[in-house]
Amino acid sequence: MTTITTRNVVLVICLLGGSMENTSAFQIWGPSRRASQWTSTKRLTTAMFAAADTTGTSSTETAAASKEVKDEASLKFVCDSVYTSEPFPTATPQKILEFFQQPAQRNCMVTAGNQREAEMIETTPNLLEDWRASCRACGATGEPDSSDVVLKVSTGGIKFPGLTLTSNAYVGGKLLEPPTSDSADDYPVYEFLLIKDEQSVTGFKPAVWLFNKLTGADNADGGKKEMPISLTHVTAVQQDGQNMIFQSSTKFTIKVSFPKLLLRLLPVSIEKAEEQGSAAISKALDKDLTNAMKVLREGFLAQ
Repeated sequence: MTTITTRNVVLVICLLGGSMENTSAFQIWGPSRRASQWTSTKRLTTAMFAAADTTGTSSTETAAASKEVKDEASLKFVCDSVYTSEPFPTATPQKILEFFQQPAQRNCMVTAGNQREAEMIETTPNLLEDWRASCRACGATGEPDSSDVVLKVSTGGIKFPGLTLTSNAYVGGKLLEPPTSDSADDYPVYEFLLIKDEQSVTGFKPAVWLFNKLTGADNADGGKKEMPISLTHVTAVQQDGQNMIFQSSTKFTIKVSFPKLLLRLLPVSIEKAEEQGSAAISKALDKDLTNAMKVLREGFLAQ
Protein backbone atom coordinates (compact mmCIF):
# COMPACT_ATOMS: atom_id res chain seq x y z
CA MET A 1 0.00 0.00 0.00
CA THR A 2 1.11 3.52 -0.66
CA THR A 3 0.43 6.57 1.43
CA ILE A 4 -0.97 8.75 -1.35
CA THR A 5 -4.08 9.62 0.56
CA THR A 6 -4.39 13.30 -0.20
CA ARG A 7 -6.85 14.10 -2.96
CA ASN A 8 -5.57 17.57 -2.06
CA VAL A 9 -2.24 16.80 -3.72
CA VAL A 10 -3.70 15.58 -6.98
CA LEU A 11 -6.22 18.40 -7.25
CA VAL A 12 -3.63 21.11 -6.69
CA ILE A 13 -1.34 19.51 -9.27
CA CYS A 14 -4.17 19.41 -11.83
CA LEU A 15 -5.18 23.00 -11.13
CA LEU A 16 -1.62 24.24 -11.39
CA GLY A 17 -1.12 22.25 -14.58
CA GLY A 18 1.78 20.20 -13.23
CA SER A 19 2.75 16.55 -12.88
CA MET A 20 3.41 14.23 -9.96
CA GLU A 21 6.68 12.36 -10.12
CA ASN A 22 6.30 10.61 -6.76
CA THR A 23 4.79 11.13 -3.35
CA SER A 24 7.74 13.01 -1.93
CA ALA A 25 8.83 15.18 -4.87
CA PHE A 26 6.39 17.04 -7.12
CA GLN A 27 7.41 18.94 -10.23
CA ILE A 28 5.00 21.78 -10.92
CA TRP A 29 6.81 23.45 -13.88
CA GLY A 30 9.97 25.30 -14.73
CA PRO A 31 10.68 28.55 -12.83
CA SER A 32 9.46 31.02 -15.47
CA ARG A 33 6.26 29.19 -16.34
CA ARG A 34 5.59 28.41 -12.70
CA ALA A 35 5.93 32.09 -11.83
CA SER A 36 3.43 33.01 -14.53
CA GLN A 37 0.93 30.41 -13.37
CA TRP A 38 1.42 31.38 -9.74
CA THR A 39 0.70 35.03 -10.66
CA SER A 40 -2.57 33.94 -12.27
CA THR A 41 -3.42 31.87 -9.21
CA LYS A 42 -2.79 34.83 -6.92
CA ARG A 43 -5.03 37.01 -9.13
CA LEU A 44 -7.85 34.48 -8.80
CA THR A 45 -7.23 34.21 -5.07
CA THR A 46 -7.54 37.98 -4.73
CA ALA A 47 -10.72 37.98 -6.78
CA MET A 48 -12.20 35.23 -4.64
CA PHE A 49 -11.31 37.07 -1.43
CA ALA A 50 -13.06 40.13 -2.88
CA ALA A 51 -16.10 38.06 -3.81
CA ALA A 52 -16.22 36.62 -0.31
CA ASP A 53 -16.34 40.13 1.20
CA THR A 54 -20.02 41.06 0.92
CA THR A 55 -19.79 44.20 3.05
CA GLY A 56 -21.92 46.95 1.51
CA THR A 57 -23.63 44.65 -1.00
CA SER A 58 -27.36 44.17 -1.29
CA SER A 59 -29.17 41.09 0.04
CA THR A 60 -29.82 40.03 -3.57
CA GLU A 61 -26.11 40.20 -4.40
CA THR A 62 -25.26 38.35 -1.19
CA ALA A 63 -27.75 35.58 -1.98
CA ALA A 64 -26.37 35.26 -5.53
CA ALA A 65 -22.81 35.05 -4.21
CA SER A 66 -23.89 32.46 -1.64
CA LYS A 67 -25.52 30.33 -4.36
CA GLU A 68 -22.39 30.52 -6.51
CA VAL A 69 -20.20 29.36 -3.61
CA LYS A 70 -22.54 26.41 -2.92
CA ASP A 71 -22.51 25.22 -6.53
CA GLU A 72 -19.95 22.44 -6.74
CA ALA A 73 -17.97 20.56 -9.34
CA SER A 74 -16.07 17.33 -8.81
CA LEU A 75 -13.17 15.31 -10.15
CA LYS A 76 -12.70 11.56 -9.76
CA PHE A 77 -9.32 9.82 -9.92
CA VAL A 78 -9.06 6.03 -10.13
CA CYS A 79 -6.23 3.52 -10.11
CA ASP A 80 -6.63 -0.28 -10.09
CA SER A 81 -3.26 -1.97 -10.53
CA VAL A 82 -1.06 -4.94 -9.62
CA TYR A 83 2.64 -4.66 -8.68
CA THR A 84 5.08 -7.53 -8.28
CA SER A 85 8.57 -8.37 -7.11
CA GLU A 86 11.21 -10.23 -9.05
CA PRO A 87 10.93 -14.05 -8.75
CA PHE A 88 12.55 -15.90 -5.86
CA PRO A 89 12.75 -19.58 -4.85
CA THR A 90 9.37 -20.97 -3.88
CA ALA A 91 8.47 -21.33 -0.21
CA THR A 92 5.65 -22.95 1.74
CA PRO A 93 2.59 -20.99 2.89
CA GLN A 94 3.74 -21.47 6.49
CA LYS A 95 7.11 -19.91 5.72
CA ILE A 96 5.44 -16.89 4.09
CA LEU A 97 3.01 -16.60 7.01
CA GLU A 98 5.84 -16.48 9.53
CA PHE A 99 7.52 -13.81 7.41
CA PHE A 100 4.34 -11.70 7.17
CA GLN A 101 3.88 -11.93 10.94
CA GLN A 102 7.04 -9.90 11.49
CA PRO A 103 6.15 -6.24 12.25
CA ALA A 104 9.11 -5.02 10.17
CA GLN A 105 7.70 -6.70 7.03
CA ARG A 106 4.21 -5.37 7.68
CA ASN A 107 5.62 -1.85 8.02
CA CYS A 108 7.63 -2.29 4.83
CA MET A 109 4.41 -2.93 2.93
CA VAL A 110 2.82 0.41 3.94
CA THR A 111 5.86 2.68 3.79
CA ALA A 112 6.93 2.20 0.17
CA GLY A 113 9.72 -0.12 1.29
CA ASN A 114 10.70 1.71 4.53
CA GLN A 115 10.87 5.13 2.86
CA ARG A 116 8.47 6.69 5.38
CA GLU A 117 7.84 6.57 9.10
CA ALA A 118 5.18 4.21 10.47
CA GLU A 119 3.96 4.12 14.05
CA MET A 120 1.58 1.57 15.57
CA ILE A 121 -1.22 3.26 17.50
CA GLU A 122 -3.99 2.09 19.80
CA THR A 123 -7.02 0.59 18.06
CA THR A 124 -9.67 2.58 19.91
CA PRO A 125 -13.41 1.69 19.61
CA ASN A 126 -14.02 4.80 17.45
CA LEU A 127 -11.09 4.00 15.17
CA LEU A 128 -12.25 0.38 14.90
CA GLU A 129 -15.74 1.51 13.91
CA ASP A 130 -14.30 3.85 11.28
CA TRP A 131 -12.23 0.94 9.98
CA ARG A 132 -15.27 -1.31 9.74
CA ALA A 133 -17.23 1.41 7.94
CA SER A 134 -14.39 1.77 5.43
CA CYS A 135 -14.39 -2.01 4.94
CA ARG A 136 -18.09 -1.95 4.08
CA ALA A 137 -17.60 0.97 1.71
CA CYS A 138 -14.90 -0.69 -0.39
CA GLY A 139 -15.76 -4.39 -0.03
CA ALA A 140 -12.75 -5.44 2.04
CA THR A 141 -12.41 -9.14 2.82
CA GLY A 142 -11.48 -9.09 6.50
CA GLU A 143 -13.63 -7.83 9.40
CA PRO A 144 -11.21 -6.08 11.79
CA ASP A 145 -11.25 -6.53 15.55
CA SER A 146 -9.33 -5.00 18.46
CA SER A 147 -6.40 -7.37 17.94
CA ASP A 148 -5.69 -5.97 14.48
CA VAL A 149 -3.13 -3.23 13.91
CA VAL A 150 -3.58 0.42 12.98
CA LEU A 151 -0.52 2.27 11.68
CA LYS A 152 -0.01 6.01 11.39
CA VAL A 153 2.14 6.65 8.32
CA SER A 154 3.67 10.06 7.73
CA THR A 155 4.46 11.41 4.27
CA GLY A 156 6.61 14.18 5.72
CA GLY A 157 6.62 17.69 4.25
CA ILE A 158 5.58 18.06 0.61
CA LYS A 159 6.48 21.48 -0.80
CA PHE A 160 4.35 23.40 -3.30
CA PRO A 161 4.83 26.97 -4.50
CA GLY A 162 3.97 29.03 -1.42
CA LEU A 163 3.06 26.22 0.98
CA THR A 164 4.12 22.97 2.64
CA LEU A 165 1.75 20.03 3.20
CA THR A 166 2.23 17.43 5.93
CA SER A 167 0.01 14.33 5.87
CA ASN A 168 -0.60 11.42 8.23
CA ALA A 169 -2.48 8.35 7.00
CA TYR A 170 -4.18 5.96 9.42
CA VAL A 171 -3.97 2.51 7.83
CA GLY A 172 -5.61 -0.64 9.14
CA GLY A 173 -3.70 -3.89 8.59
CA LYS A 174 -5.28 -7.34 8.90
CA LEU A 175 -3.38 -10.56 8.22
CA LEU A 176 -5.65 -13.12 6.56
CA GLU A 177 -4.26 -16.58 7.18
CA PRO A 178 -4.94 -19.52 4.83
CA PRO A 179 -7.42 -22.17 6.05
CA THR A 180 -4.62 -24.70 6.61
CA SER A 181 -0.90 -24.10 6.92
CA ASP A 182 0.00 -27.15 4.81
CA SER A 183 -2.04 -26.12 1.74
CA ALA A 184 0.19 -25.95 -1.33
CA ASP A 185 -1.70 -23.11 -3.02
CA ASP A 186 -3.22 -20.94 -0.28
CA TYR A 187 -0.85 -18.20 0.84
CA PRO A 188 -1.53 -15.58 3.52
CA VAL A 189 -2.79 -12.17 2.46
CA TYR A 190 -2.11 -8.88 4.24
CA GLU A 191 -5.05 -6.53 3.73
CA PHE A 192 -4.44 -2.80 4.20
CA LEU A 193 -7.17 -0.19 4.22
CA LEU A 194 -7.03 3.57 4.58
CA ILE A 195 -9.17 4.52 7.60
CA LYS A 196 -8.62 8.27 7.61
CA ASP A 197 -6.03 10.88 6.83
CA GLU A 198 -5.02 14.16 8.42
CA GLN A 199 -3.28 17.10 6.77
CA SER A 200 -1.77 20.33 7.95
CA VAL A 201 -0.64 23.07 5.60
CA THR A 202 1.57 26.08 6.29
CA GLY A 203 2.99 28.90 4.20
CA PHE A 204 1.87 31.96 2.21
CA LYS A 205 -1.60 32.83 3.61
CA PRO A 206 -3.41 33.29 0.26
CA ALA A 207 -1.94 29.98 -0.95
CA VAL A 208 -3.05 28.22 2.23
CA TRP A 209 -6.53 29.74 1.91
CA LEU A 210 -6.84 28.64 -1.72
CA PHE A 211 -5.56 25.16 -0.89
CA ASN A 212 -8.16 24.79 1.87
CA LYS A 213 -10.91 25.96 -0.47
CA LEU A 214 -9.86 23.51 -3.19
CA THR A 215 -9.68 20.56 -0.82
CA GLY A 216 -12.52 21.35 1.59
CA ALA A 217 -10.05 21.30 4.46
CA ASP A 218 -11.67 24.34 6.08
CA ASN A 219 -15.03 22.50 6.10
CA ALA A 220 -16.76 25.86 6.30
CA ASP A 221 -20.19 24.42 5.46
CA GLY A 222 -19.98 21.80 8.21
CA GLY A 223 -20.22 18.97 5.71
CA LYS A 224 -18.40 15.67 5.98
CA LYS A 225 -15.07 15.55 4.15
CA GLU A 226 -15.01 12.95 1.41
CA MET A 227 -12.50 10.20 2.04
CA PRO A 228 -10.45 8.42 -0.60
CA ILE A 229 -10.88 4.67 -0.90
CA SER A 230 -7.57 2.83 -0.73
CA LEU A 231 -7.52 -0.97 -0.47
CA THR A 232 -4.39 -3.08 -0.93
CA HIS A 233 -3.77 -6.84 -0.74
CA VAL A 234 -0.22 -8.18 -0.44
CA THR A 235 0.45 -11.90 -0.90
CA ALA A 236 2.80 -14.44 -2.45
CA VAL A 237 1.97 -16.10 -5.78
CA GLN A 238 3.41 -19.26 -7.28
CA GLN A 239 4.82 -18.85 -10.81
CA ASP A 240 5.93 -22.41 -11.39
CA GLY A 241 7.26 -25.26 -9.31
CA GLN A 242 10.54 -23.45 -8.70
CA ASN A 243 9.76 -19.74 -8.27
CA MET A 244 7.24 -17.35 -6.78
CA ILE A 245 6.72 -13.57 -6.46
CA PHE A 246 5.33 -11.09 -3.95
CA GLN A 247 2.29 -9.30 -5.36
CA SER A 248 0.47 -6.12 -4.31
CA SER A 249 -3.03 -5.48 -5.73
CA THR A 250 -4.29 -1.94 -5.18
CA LYS A 251 -7.64 -0.21 -5.71
CA PHE A 252 -7.51 3.52 -5.19
CA THR A 253 -10.29 6.07 -5.77
CA ILE A 254 -10.42 9.75 -4.89
CA LYS A 255 -13.40 12.03 -5.49
CA VAL A 256 -12.74 15.75 -5.08
CA SER A 257 -15.56 18.28 -4.77
CA PHE A 258 -14.91 22.01 -4.98
CA PRO A 259 -16.71 25.27 -5.91
CA LYS A 260 -17.47 25.58 -9.62
CA LEU A 261 -15.84 29.00 -9.51
CA LEU A 262 -12.50 27.24 -9.28
CA LEU A 263 -13.04 25.42 -12.58
CA ARG A 264 -11.47 28.41 -14.30
CA LEU A 265 -8.16 27.32 -12.77
CA LEU A 266 -8.23 24.06 -14.71
CA PRO A 267 -5.96 24.34 -17.77
CA VAL A 268 -7.78 21.37 -19.37
CA SER A 269 -11.26 19.85 -19.46
CA ILE A 270 -12.60 17.91 -16.45
CA GLU A 271 -12.25 14.66 -18.41
CA LYS A 272 -8.61 15.43 -19.24
CA ALA A 273 -7.91 16.49 -15.66
CA GLU A 274 -9.31 13.18 -14.38
CA GLU A 275 -7.22 11.28 -16.91
CA GLN A 276 -4.05 13.18 -15.97
CA GLY A 277 -4.72 12.89 -12.24
CA SER A 278 -5.37 9.14 -12.47
CA ALA A 279 -2.18 8.70 -14.49
CA ALA A 280 -0.21 10.71 -11.92
CA ILE A 281 -1.53 8.53 -9.09
CA SER A 282 -0.75 5.37 -11.05
CA LYS A 283 2.82 6.55 -11.64
CA ALA A 284 3.34 7.34 -7.96
CA LEU A 285 1.82 4.01 -6.91
CA ASP A 286 4.08 2.20 -9.34
CA LYS A 287 7.17 3.75 -7.80
CA ASP A 288 6.06 3.17 -4.20
CA LEU A 289 4.65 -0.34 -4.47
CA THR A 290 7.28 -1.69 -6.82
CA ASN A 291 9.90 -0.59 -4.31
CA ALA A 292 7.90 -2.10 -1.44
CA MET A 293 7.78 -5.46 -3.23
CA LYS A 294 11.52 -5.22 -4.00
CA VAL A 295 12.44 -4.55 -0.36
CA LEU A 296 10.02 -7.26 0.84
CA ARG A 297 11.72 -9.81 -1.42
CA GLU A 298 15.16 -8.73 -0.20
CA GLY A 299 14.01 -9.14 3.40
CA PHE A 300 12.70 -12.63 2.74
CA LEU A 301 15.89 -13.77 1.00
CA ALA A 302 18.03 -12.31 3.80
CA GLN A 303 16.48 -14.62 6.43
